[in-house]
Amino acid sequence: MLPIPGELMRFRERLIRKLQDLGTTTNAEAGALIAAFDTTESPVYLVVKGTVSIEVMDIEEANEVTVTHIGPYGVFGFPAGRSGPVPRRLRIKAIAKNRCTVVELQHPQLLQLAAGDPDLMIEMVNGLSQFAMTVVDKVAQFAFYSARGRISNALVELCELPDAMTHPSGFLLKNSRVEIAKLVGCTREMVGRVMKDLNDEGLITIVGRATIVHRSTTA
Repeated sequence: MLPIPGELMRFRERLIRKLQDLGTTTNAEAGALIAAFDTTESPVYLVVKGTVSIEVMDIEEANEVTVTHIGPYGVFGFPAGRSGPVPRRLRIKAIAKNRCTVVELQHPQLLQLAAGDPDLMIEMVNGLSQFAMTVVDKVAQFAFYSARGRISNALVELCELPDAMTHPSGFLLKNSRVEIAKLVGCTREMVGRVMKDLNDEGLITIVGRATIVHRSTTA
């Protein structure tokens, strides 16, 4: 991850302190369920540390797709909840990708934030807008991108998460083929074939179970 300017960091620290005063802070271990968005009203969450995966499960087919990852200072949630009946087949949930800390705010607490600290509320709204645009972008990728395009985008996305390690050539990832397959909606075998092609073209370097994504690929 790139360094954060000091002024922005101070603003974010103020945001976190305020949200922790108003809301509920949860420390979750990897794989823990943080939220299930299947109610008429859902809270809004801010990630303090770690990474949260937003996943959609098809109950009938027992398939899962990872829609996006939310890293530190990222906001997610569906504050309006669901206006109609909850589809029985699909479930949307937030899962701790690794050990993480999140702050949960209910509707009354959001109103309190808006009344007392409108600049912080604007930041939360901006975060929710970014979350919504990320979901729309993922839908567009499934509709219009080839498997290669989706996998390439997924590798770039993973480079932006705290788990990614800097490397002289770019970023070092230790994500499994199964994890990448969940991000792009295809099989592990397809991920392996595409990544081999990217390796042969010099866009990435596969080292055992790790992947080096070259800096030119993420530019």
